[in-house]
Amino acid sequence: MNSLVVVGDDFGLDPVVNEGMIRAHTEGILSAASLMVNGRGFADAVSRARETPSLRVGLHLVLVEGNATLPPSEIPDIVDSEGRFGTQIIRTGIKYFFSRRAREQLRREIRAQFERFHATGLRLDHVNGHNHFHIHPAVLDALLEVAADYGRPAIRVPLEPLIKSLKAAPGHAVEKIISALIISPWAVQLARRLRAGGFRTAQEVFGVYDSGRVTEGYLLEIIRRLGPGLTEIYTHPAAGRCPEIDRFMPDYRHEEELAALCSPHVRAALEERRIRTVGFADVC
Repeated sequence: MNSLVVVGDDFGLDPVVNEGMIRAHTEGILSAASLMVNGRGFADAVSRARETPSLRVGLHLVLVEGNATLPPSEIPDIVDSEGRFGTQIIRTGIKYFFSRRAREQLRREIRAQFERFHATGLRLDHVNGHNHFHIHPAVLDALLEVAADYGRPAIRVPLEPLIKSLKAAPGHAVEKIISALIISPWAVQLARRLRAGGFRTAQEVFGVYDSGRVTEGYLLEIIRRLGPGLTEIYTHPAAGRCPEIDRFMPDYRHEEELAALCSPHVRAALEERRIRTVGFADVC
């Protein structure tokens, strides 16, 4: 029987997101959620997760477009006076790459986010990065060092099979090809580092090129094309809109993704192919 980890990112962003995650798990196929430990819905997410022990929970490491754990006085080179990370990914990445002070502060902040997750008492199922920022070389160095102290959890490699993705969802082809050209070299390096360090990951990952538009049709097509071993599909379900979604993800179809995850047709497709939904800790 093949195994599939269906992950919901941005758990803890807002209570309306948390509600969608829990519904996608209890009424649908979502098997894991990635927790933002500094989101305004963090406490609500932890409470819901404790009440839903079958949901596997990992860390959604936020180092861009979000709030830091440490106070601004401790990490002044990577956040503003309000403790917020930058929103311009390229500029932020350049700073992390060239500034030794920024990298030192980055390492402390990553450890602080791991520690805040650890303090919840939840079992750490996996780690991934908001906007895939964990593939940045400076972030990756610090992440692997810190994660080794927390049991070497599974880490997402955002290396989606492009041909399978295009066959499953032919739209946005040019956008997908450009994304593949940008992400793939970094993701290949990440996969190599994870293997060398004894970290776990899925054999295939889907959702990279269709982030925010994981519809019922998309899920059905991906399920038809699942290969052997462990596959991850990541999603963004929510029960409604919130200011953070409107600001950073205005084009994401969160409610449609929730409906897709709860679709009886999707569940039937998994049962027909004898694919079980799991967390990383269940199989790795």
